[in-house]
Amino acid sequence: VTIADAVGTGLANYTVTYLPGTLTVTKATVTIDVPPVDEPYDGTPKAAACTVVGANSTSLPGIITYTGTGATTYGPSTVAPTAAGTYASVCSFPGDDNHDGPVTDESTVIIRKRGVTVTAASFSKVYGTVQAIAGTDFTLTAGTFVAGDGITTATGGSTGAPANAVVVVGGYPVTIADAVGTGLANYTVTYVPGTLTVTKAAVTIDVPPVDEPYDGTPKATTGSVPKPIGPIPRTATRTRRARPWRSAPRGTRPRGAPTRGR
Repeated sequence: VTIADAVGTGLANYTVTYLPGTLTVTKATVTIDVPPVDEPYDGTPKAAACTVVGANSTSLPGIITYTGTGATTYGPSTVAPTAAGTYASVCSFPGDDNHDGPVTDESTVIIRKRGVTVTAASFSKVYGTVQAIAGTDFTLTAGTFVAGDGITTATGGSTGAPANAVVVVGGYPVTIADAVGTGLANYTVTYVPGTLTVTKAAVTIDVPPVDEPYDGTPKATTGSVPKPIGPIPRTATRTRRARPWRSAPRGTRPRGAPTRGR
């Protein structure tokens, strides 16, 4: 700190010697602010803002580092995260010639899972047949996938699929679960069952004719009712009572036999 050119009274009678002083400048403090981030997953990086302010409201550069917390594994990395999860965002300023450092501040980045709903397909089959249910028998009924993400297959099934599943009111549920695909860790998948309806099977009946001479024995005819499955017997028997007088000549009919026209 310099001093010179003194002004005063009687200074012409003096020899003034000037000695400098010292002005010490200390480093200014800085403030850091990292606001939290809470957004749904959309396939893009979710960066936190880092504001570092120094002396005279000067903006200073900060460095943000992201680290996964809890069940989220990530970093440390200066690259903003994209996947659903919870992250710590730490902004640091190392300091410079005029500002204190290092100085840090911490916040969070939350990327929430995206919700989608898939519904199993519904089917109708005839009793006695087998219904195939593939891993692709479903539709996306709510929500959307980010480009490049999606479900390729899932586990589907129904207790009504086997051939021996009987007809029931309301049908059988078609379940869907365990989706497999791309990027599904970023989604909450809700599964909705479909319905498998079992309808009654048609049957055919065959009763062949009987044409035999009278011999005093019953002449039975056999009716065949095929069934697709099951232990129920497939044939039914009907016996027609023989009436020999119908073909006997007049005058030879047994006593008590009805005459024609009665």
